[in-house]
Amino acid sequence: MKKPRVVFDTNVYISATIFPGGIPEELLKLAFAGDILLGVSKEILEELSKVYLRKFHLNSRAVYEQIKRILNNAELVEPTEKLSIVKADKSDNIVLECAVAYKAEIIVSGDFHLLEIKKYKAISILKPAEYLRLHSSEVKGNEYFTCEKHAKYLTTKVEKTKHQKRKKQYT
Repeated sequence: MKKPRVVFDTNVYISATIFPGGIPEELLKLAFAGDILLGVSKEILEELSKVYLRKFHLNSRAVYEQIKRILNNAELVEPTEKLSIVKADKSDNIVLECAVAYKAEIIVSGDFHLLEIKKYKAISILKPAEYLRLHSSEVKGNEYFTCEKHAKYLTTKVEKTKHQKRKKQYT
């Protein structure tokens, strides 16, 4: 199964680390396990650092450790195109810029301004729960296919064996 190329909005990282135990944390675990290919930009990491420090008062060491974990599990991309798609909150454009540069298939966000776009070019913009459902169904679908293929192989093998036994009986 081809691994999807995904970009997380800063709110996904925040929710995963500040409010653990939810869907955003599950998504981060998928990314850190290598089940999805994660792209991130310097601009997203800078915004994330500012929010951790300013809004949640994390110490700089904790912020550094979190940024390091992300960088160890994501591809750092450098957007070359400045976009102005989201007018209401221009800072949301950095997520789109990263996704375009990364050639992502999906942006995962809890941000209303991005979610109302739904799709930009070939990039779907999904809520964390929507993406987890999609990812889970793809994985289950692939397991089913593999299981079905294996069952078909075993059935064919059993049928051949039965046929060979019958053939021996009559010879």
